[in-house]
Amino acid sequence: MYYVSARPKSSVYKRNISSDSAEPFLTGPGNYFDAALSSDAKWVMVQARLLGSDKVQLLRIPVSGGNPETVLTVSGMGEVHCAYSGSRICVLSESLGKQEVFSKFDPVRGRLEELAKTDTQGEGDSYWGISPDGTRIAIVENLADAVRVLDLQSKQIQVIHPTPAQSGLQMPAWSADGKQLFLTAFPAGKGRLLEMDMAGHTHLLLENPNGWIGSPAPSPDGRRIAYTYATLESNATLLEHF
Repeated sequence: MYYVSARPKSSVYKRNISSDSAEPFLTGPGNYFDAALSSDAKWVMVQARLLGSDKVQLLRIPVSGGNPETVLTVSGMGEVHCAYSGSRICVLSESLGKQEVFSKFDPVRGRLEELAKTDTQGEGDSYWGISPDGTRIAIVENLADAVRVLDLQSKQIQVIHPTPAQSGLQMPAWSADGKQLFLTAFPAGKGRLLEMDMAGHTHLLLENPNGWIGSPAPSPDGRRIAYTYATLESNATLLEHF
């Protein structure tokens, strides 16, 4: 797995799923976020806001390690996802006003053509994921109660309401076969990891009573799913002789 951690400072880490520890993959001046593996598994894509700059750069780093290289400059905030079967495309989203713009890019050649634009449905961030074959994008507005699925060929949008109803949806990710979505939800202060088919039938995979669950990342073989979750920690102090 490749992921970004803000502690002790913003860095990208690499971790084998059979290991109990991670090793630094990319450190240096800058605020790193949104690490993603390219479709051909040759590059790690990372967005970075370098110190002293208000611009966000999309960087590529060989999976074997090395110095980061700039692929393109991002307009506004966005996400990066790469399909890993079929077309094997990589897609960048950029939030421009009330629109989300999706563009195809290549880790070496840079930005290619624009794929689609969608109007944002509310305030705050939106989250999305590209299907394994690169033909559909699942979009969830922050803490919404429905999922929009954009067909990149027809540009038609299907709205899916989960059954049973869910609230506080975030972070959709496609299953390996492209037939289901994994979603996180945050109702009543409890984090949930959900699985939903294209008809909206939903069931609960796990729940975190201490708070947030996020960033589901299914493995390409469909056998595992990685996710992040919040833990609750506190300190107890003993006072004596007062």
